[in-house]
Parts: sequence; C-alpha cells; structure tokens
Amino acid sequence: MKNKNILIGLTILLLISVITGCTPNNGGGSNGTVPIVVTFNPQGGEVGSASKEVTVGSAYGKLPVPTRTGFAFIGWFTEKTGGDKVTSTTKVANPKNHTLYAGWLNNSFLGKQITVTFDTQGGTPYSAS
Repeated sequence: MKNKNILIGLTILLLISVITGCTPNNGGGSNGTVPIVVTFNPQGGEVGSASKEVTVGSAYGKLPVPTRTGFAFIGWFTEKTGGDKVTSTTKVANPKNHTLYAGWLNNSFLGKQITVTFDTQGGTPYSAS
C-alpha cells in the first residue's frame, strides 16, 4: 500500500511539472527561447514573406519590403494606424504571436508643393502661407 501511495504521488508530481513547466504558452512563449510568429499585414499592398519567427529580447532582423501601387512604404508598425515603428534592430518585446502593419504614404503627395494658408482670425500672421 505504501509503494502504491508513493507511485501515485510521483505520478501527480510528474503531471504537474509537465503541465506547468514543459508546455509553451499558446501564441509563443515568454521565456525567450520559444519562437514567436510575427505576421506581416501589408494593408492593401503585397508582401513576399507573410510571417517570420522571432525570439523575445532579440532584434526582429531582416524585415520584408512590401509594394503597393501609388504608395511609398514607410515602415512596419505595431498598430494598423499609429503605433510604434519597428525596424530590423528593434528588439522583440511582445511575448505572443503578433502582427506588424505596413505604413504607407500616398505618392500623390511626393514631390509636390502644397500651400497651406492660415486664418489668424484677426491676429497678426507670422507668414501668410
């Protein structure tokens, strides 16, 4: 009976250690060794590599350069609009699988002079435009 209780106890300890210590979290691990998948959302453009594996604490490394007709690519960002810019030297801080979003600048604004006029509403302007 004593041996049976010891065997049951050891089995329970083994199960607990497997469940808590050996199973990676869904969506990548936070221990810096389990690969995390980064997905690239080109937001209307085309990208050759849809995803890559990275490790927490390491740099993202080489990032794909997407293309989109009529737009200039300005970088990868952590949010669809705004967010933090991510470069090849940015260290991975998000411990879960995540998406980077392409930022675009409409080419119609490139190389064109745009005039902005300020309405001072009765004040004295520094410059009219």
